[in-house]
Amino acid sequence: MRMNEGSTMMKDMEEMMGHGHAAGYHEVADVAEGLAFSMKTEPSFPKAGEAATMTFFVEMRPGNTPYDDLIIEHEKYLHVIGLRDDLGQFFHIHPQKIDAGLWEAPYVFKEPGMYKVYVDVADASGNHSFGQKKFTVTAGEGEFAKINSPKIEFMKNVIEGNYQVALEHDEPLVTGRESVVRLTVHDTSGRGVELENFLGVPMHLAVISQDLTQYLHTHPADEAAHEGGVIDESQPHTHSFLPTKTALAHVETGGPQIESEPAAFLVPFEKAGIYRMFAQFRPRVANLPADEALTAEFFVKVETDTGQKVIKLPAIEHEHDDVSSLSPMAQKVILVVISIILMALLSKFVYKKIQV
Repeated sequence: MRMNEGSTMMKDMEEMMGHGHAAGYHEVADVAEGLAFSMKTEPSFPKAGEAATMTFFVEMRPGNTPYDDLIIEHEKYLHVIGLRDDLGQFFHIHPQKIDAGLWEAPYVFKEPGMYKVYVDVADASGNHSFGQKKFTVTAGEGEFAKINSPKIEFMKNVIEGNYQVALEHDEPLVTGRESVVRLTVHDTSGRGVELENFLGVPMHLAVISQDLTQYLHTHPADEAAHEGGVIDESQPHTHSFLPTKTALAHVETGGPQIESEPAAFLVPFEKAGIYRMFAQFRPRVANLPADEALTAEFFVKVETDTGQKVIKLPAIEHEHDDVSSLSPMAQKVILVVISIILMALLSKFVYKKIQV
């Protein structure tokens, strides 16, 4: 969900539908009319290492009327994404409904600090993201008293568990343009990894700026269907539901070799600065609990667009584009079939010559 208020036409449509603001990103404190979220924590100052509860009240303003006409988006009604103000301690959870307009989610914060939460929802008017007011998590006991801030390094490969994730993107990343971003997963030995869907898609990508004012949560689309590399699936967080891969890697029919394919995203940046990308994925062999995923994290730097040359990532040639990219076994089958056809034609030709 991208941070803008949308076009005038979109605003007018929203108002006609009874919503005082356009679909997209909003700081909840700025919403005076229309769909909004109120959030509180119990206790008011959660303690790291101890159970806490986040409660969300879905309402229509003014009047604070409970609102329940939400639509399931990526298998959930609410997606709550949070992190600390140093871009560490990322989490993605899904509250459960407990009453009219009221949702709650238990959570144990692992480290103290100042945190911010974003809530993604959808209704008939579109997709919405709401940035909540920052809140404090106090220090716990022992290991829960420490703050381990992430070091800002612009790495192109990171290790997450038993997997390595590679990042590619247009160079440089600049404001005012939509940049192609690709992520590819292998195991730590460099072998391909088969992914299973996480909440309906192979990978989720959250992109958050260092000052926490810019927020995007998006998903991959089929690169082959877009001339520039990918289909724009983030306008703002409006899903095209075009066919996407059910896995970012596939098992070759000729053996156990797995070839990883990148997940491609089209990411708009509206403000220069440092961002952190959070890519969530589920390797099929990892046997993770339901609704859980691994998260690969990358810092990137976005420059102001001054008209400088941007090197775009080339489009990927998928395995169905030509015969040479098919598996060895598939190529053999095709060659055998062609050979049989040619032999049949040749035999028929020779038979006619003999008759003559």
